Amino acid sequence: VSFAFGYYLGGEQAKRGFSEVVEMWQKEEAVRISQGASSSTLWFPDGIYRMYYTTAEGIVSALSYNGLTWIKEDGIRITPDKRDENQERVGNAAVYRLKNGRYRMIYEASDIKQSRRYLFSAYSEDGLTWIREKGIRLQDKNEYGEIFASVPNVVTLPNGKLRMYYSTGNRIKAAISQRVGQLAFIS
Repeated sequence: VSFAFGYYLGGEQAKRGFSEVVEMWQKEEAVRISQGASSSTLWFPDGIYRMYYTTAEGIVSALSYNGLTWIKEDGIRITPDKRDENQERVGNAAVYRLKNGRYRMIYEASDIKQSRRYLFSAYSEDGLTWIREKGIRLQDKNEYGEIFASVPNVVTLPNGKLRMYYSTGNRIKAAISQRVGQLAFIS
């Protein structure tokens, strides 16, 4: 019998941690986006997909009506901020919908040498125009003592709180939101 990890929540829900149903993936040969990396994709209520991804310019986006053919949108969603030495490079976005209908993006930012990596956030009314929020959302250190928090992924828990998984280099760690349905300051 093959097993695939589903999710682990503890207590009564722990029984659903493994499933005998294994999702098999078949690689598609077509390239969906060239000159891009580290994507986060949302499906919007109007039937459109929006993919946020990293380029040398910053975090950009593309639209699709079928999830297969993508059209790059004009503009940059989050640009590097040369005035802030901690945001000279940006990328690795995780985008999710808030209970109030807005969108939040958690993204990695670093100095130009990428010697310090932090997680910052921005919000949007429409998923297209983003406003940076003040302050670092998460700072952590890797096993060498270097500031390193990278590649966030946010999931909603059954109680409405949010858990963010992130990398500190070769380790995956997690942080939990302190507000239900919001990723404000996390610990």
